Order: sequence, then C-alpha cells, then structure tokens
Amino acid sequence: FTKLVKWWESNPQAILMVDLGSPLKDDFMELPLHSKKKSIVSILQRLSYLHSLKIDQTALTLDTHSITYEWSEWAIKQLKLLKARHVWASDWSKLIEYAYQKLKLGEYKVKGPLTLTHGDPHLENVFGYDNEIWFIDWEWVAIGSPLRDITILLQDVYDEELVQYTYRAYKELLDSKKISISNDAYRRDFHHLYVDHTTMMLAWEIDKYFQGYTSEARIK
Repeated sequence: FTKLVKWWESNPQAILMVDLGSPLKDDFMELPLHSKKKSIVSILQRLSYLHSLKIDQTALTLDTHSITYEWSEWAIKQLKLLKARHVWASDWSKLIEYAYQKLKLGEYKVKGPLTLTHGDPHLENVFGYDNEIWFIDWEWVAIGSPLRDITILLQDVYDEELVQYTYRAYKELLDSKKISISNDAYRRDFHHLYVDHTTMMLAWEIDKYFQGYTSEARIK
C-alpha cells in the first residue's frame, strides 16, 4: 500500500500519503528488453508476496472474482462505435463474441488456488519507490486466481517474448512460494483470464480515445 504519513479522523477526514512519483509505465515502453524483464520480475516478486499471504477468506468481506460477459459486451459496443467513426477500424466485435462463446468464458471456473488479488495492477498503478514496488488503486481487490493480476499486468506489455517470459517466470515464483497449481491449471487460468482482460483493456483504451486522452494514431 502507499505509505501513510498522517491521518485525521475528525471532520474533514483526510489522509496524507507519500508521493510515489511517476508510474512505471512512463518509462517502461522505452526500456530495452533486458531492462523490461528486470522490471517485470520485480513486480512479479511483489505480487507473489501478496498472493502467498495466509488469509482467512471466510473472515473477509471481499467479493470473489469471476469472468462475466461485462467486458465483452462493452468492448463490442466500443468497437462498433469506432468502426462507425473510422474506415480503418477492424470489426473485431464478431471475433470477440465468437471467442467468448467458443470458450464459454462466462461459465469458466478457475482451476488453481484462490488468493488475495489487487485487481488492477497495470503499469499506471505500479510505482518504484524507495527500492521497492508499490501499488495504488486497490478498489478492485478481491479473492481470485493469482493469474488475474498477472494478465492485467500484461495489458501494458506488447512484446510477445516478454509475455512468454512473464508467463514462465510467474509459474516459477508460485512454485517457489509453495502455491500449488498444476501446469494445466496454470495454463487454462492464464489463457481464459488473458482473453477477458485483453478485451477489458481494449474497451478502456477505445473509451480513452473517445474522451480525448489517446491519439488516433495510438488507438489505430
């Protein structure tokens, strides 16, 4: 969590937190591949610590994450709006609809263990401060597969070699933390969650474009 400096319980209630500086995404895209790998490993190590925490799930008032059709429905809507605006826009809406139906994503039950997950650790929510990794924006924290966080992290990673590297590296970290998950369960959970979260991020990026936060060249 972000370091707290002071808090006030009397009205107006307030919290003073340490300024963590700039998120890792600001510099990540320009790093050479070996530096990206090093950065990814430091994030994975921090996430593996979170995922290995011994918690009493029955004592927590947290939701359990599951895949729904929420992101696919939004992404399909966004893609149709994008195609109506630009002739270059691909009609990926049919592909997404087919993938969710073919994989029965809305009915998928994770095969591996359930852990405490951050829920939104993409690189704009990850900071390097005081030689450690820090996360912000915990509002989507939930009980879920540890692969939930990894596949969201990968939404800011576009290099196929780095995606494969992350996939292998995190399995090794889970094994080292004695978090039991078979290779088959790991593969299935990763790929189903990766499809859902890639669809989610696609919808978000198009929405950012419509709001003027992303250029046409970038979204194209």
